[in-house]
Amino acid sequence: MSLLSFKIPQAYLDLGMPFFLALSPESEEALKRHLVRETRRLHPDLLALDASDEAREEHESRLAALNAAYLKLRDEDSRLDLVLEQIVADNPELGSGEKPQIPAALALEYFELQESLEENPGDAATLAALESFHSSLRIETEKLRREVSELSQAAACKSPEGMEPAHTSLPLAYVVKLRDLRDRQRYLVRLRSDLESKFQVSR
Repeated sequence: MSLLSFKIPQAYLDLGMPFFLALSPESEEALKRHLVRETRRLHPDLLALDASDEAREEHESRLAALNAAYLKLRDEDSRLDLVLEQIVADNPELGSGEKPQIPAALALEYFELQESLEENPGDAATLAALESFHSSLRIETEKLRREVSELSQAAACKSPEGMEPAHTSLPLAYVVKLRDLRDRQRYLVRLRSDLESKFQVSR
């Protein structure tokens, strides 16, 4: 099995949780609990009264890094994006990947809808078709989100033991598929956003 080695993004190291526990799509509650626990442990006000200025500064610096890391990692998509960006940075042979494509049926529907909107922008049937298409995009986006979550969870279970503390690796096949799914997901989200802003379709 071909493995891709990469540095664990600094935000994960600053968070101080096991990397793949933090990467897991189901880790939101664990992240919150970890933040609360570490905030209490590191808060300068809880240091001994005779603690040195250096100790207080160290706790303040560690607490600031912890809070900044949490802000970056509290969102599932952000956690995955940081990892994928680091993998590509450390493995440039992966390239930028192919341009993501929406499913063929949705693509055809989108092009036909564009023509209808240009020809009959106020037509009731066209506007109904627009709402229907937007709904299809929402369904497809959520389907991709589930696939990304399931695959990232599976990938997390494939990490080998014994790597350097700040490094890990993932199977190439998982990385390629994860990146493709995430790119398609982002593409559909942008498409939905464009429809919502241009035509005021319901969210």
